[in-house]
Amino acid sequence: MAQMEKNNFPDRGMRKQKQKQSSQKTSRARLVAVTGILGALALTLSFLESLLPAVPFLPPGAKLGLANIVVMFSALTANVPQTLAVVLVKSVFSLFHSGLSAFFISLCGGLLSAAVLLLCLKIRRLPVSMIALSVCSAIAHNIGQLAAASVISGTGLWGYLPALLVFGAVFGVVTGVVLKIVMPVLLKMQHAFYIR
Repeated sequence: MAQMEKNNFPDRGMRKQKQKQSSQKTSRARLVAVTGILGALALTLSFLESLLPAVPFLPPGAKLGLANIVVMFSALTANVPQTLAVVLVKSVFSLFHSGLSAFFISLCGGLLSAAVLLLCLKIRRLPVSMIALSVCSAIAHNIGQLAAASVISGTGLWGYLPALLVFGAVFGVVTGVVLKIVMPVLLKMQHAFYIR
């Protein structure tokens, strides 16, 4: 009897190990699914924004930045790889929609924006609101895009910087407010994946 119980221990250990591996695979699958949904949402918002007519008084490259809402949500609720994946998916839309230069500009803006967001969130001592985060993110995005555009064109485009900073701050407030409104819905969607 004792021998039988002793022989059962490895089976229990193997079962627990298999259950743990299965749980890890499920968690990874859910993470990939949520990342895919956030990426698709960012693509949709980028596409919808591309349909909006250009506003004459805005400087080149200035836009509302609706897709940044998804990047901010990812930075606030998920990990660094997921946030970078959303930035990459968002930039790939620019590649197919507007070409390689647009991809590079979008990627540089998105990466700098995500870096600023993640840095602000890392420094817990800073009492930063969601709207302040959005403004910092939008301004960083515009600076990243302007730097990339300057590299591509080979000319200094920094004369546009003051206008881009102003519009970045204004649009950052708008996207921050929108994120606050839609945050409960996005959290429910994310939570639904992880409780299954």
